[in-house]
Amino acid sequence: MLQAYAQGLARAIGVSNFLPAHLDQLKKTAEEMPHVNQCEYNPLQQSPAITAACQAHGVLFTGYCPLAKGHALTQEKIQGIATKKKKTAAQILIRWCLQKGVAVIPKSIKPPRVAENADVFDFELDESDMQSLGTVGDRVL
Repeated sequence: MLQAYAQGLARAIGVSNFLPAHLDQLKKTAEEMPHVNQCEYNPLQQSPAITAACQAHGVLFTGYCPLAKGHALTQEKIQGIATKKKKTAAQILIRWCLQKGVAVIPKSIKPPRVAENADVFDFELDESDMQSLGTVGDRVL
């Protein structure tokens, strides 16, 4: 990977699901730190320790599964905020991630859903919505 990066064949070096201890070990031994760490991130599964470790090491934290594999779409709090904002639950979840400073990777192969997932820059969640969404889940890594 480092060779490909050094030769300009790769734009960045990435890892997935690295915990703070993994990043700390890399800092001690690696020639170059990864540029990106992809981990699942959504209100049902938050990773404050991982995001803090990434920030401390200059690694971009990127969240995959912002919709919690669909499990978050039916949560009452999320539905309520979606109704209030006149947005879909998916848009609320993606916007929550973005406002938390997380680069997010929603997955869809359906063009209307791809467009819907990208339509999250014309509104903001207020502080009470952000806090409410932050208490939806019980899995904090």
